[in-house]
Amino acid sequence: MDDLARKRPQDTWVQSVGVPGVHALIEVNHGSGAKALEYLKIATPYYQGLAALRTLHGQAYLLNHQPQEAEKVLLPVLQLQHNGLEGPTPWLAQLYLARAYAMEGDKAKARTAYQDFLASWKNADPDLPLLAAAKDEYAKLQ
Repeated sequence: MDDLARKRPQDTWVQSVGVPGVHALIEVNHGSGAKALEYLKIATPYYQGLAALRTLHGQAYLLNHQPQEAEKVLLPVLQLQHNGLEGPTPWLAQLYLARAYAMEGDKAKARTAYQDFLASWKNADPDLPLLAAAKDEYAKLQ
C-alpha cells in the first residue's frame, strides 16, 4: 500500500482511505487501538458508506476502551445491513456493538446484541474462533 501511495500521491482515495485503513488494520491486529485511531482520523471524513472502515474504527475504539465512541461508529453499519449491504461486515459490527455494550456494563443491550449476532451465525461452522469467542462472551453475561 505504501508503494501505491508513492505512485499515486494525488489520489485522494489511496491517500485518505486506503493507506490509513491498511495501517489502522495492522495496528488493530497488533492490539494498538490508539495508533489505529490516529490513522483513522485521516479516513473519517470519507467513510460514510464504507462499512468495513467504520467497523474497523469501532474495533479500534474497543481496543482503546472507548465503548461509547465504538457505538457511534458501529450503529450506522447496522443500518447499512438493513439497506441491503451484503457480506460479513454488518454482522461483525453487531458483535463489536455487543462487546461495547458489555464493556459499558449494559448487560441487557449486550445480551440482545449477542443474540442477534448468534442468530445470524446459527448455520456457521461452530468451530470458527470468532463464533466460539462470541458464544463464550455471551455465556458470561448470563
